Amino acid sequence: MGCRIGMTTDLQQSERQWRREYPTLRDWQVLVGPFYSREVAKNRVMELAKKYGCDKHQVSNEPDPPGASWYLYLFNY
Repeated sequence: MGCRIGMTTDLQQSERQWRREYPTLRDWQVLVGPFYSREVAKNRVMELAKKYGCDKHQVSNEPDPPGASWYLYLFNY
């Protein structure tokens, strides 16, 4: 059994995407948010992935979209 932690500005789209990639996905949950900075959210993903022993979703270093709200999620597979 594995787990993954990631971040997104669109929780519904991310959940649909991961359900296609991981048919055994279960226990989808929003951990925390919103964060208004990609960098702050990214640092929190790193901390939580280490704490829970989960894989982390790699996030690009592109600039934040204006007004973006980032949420962290976790799921098991």
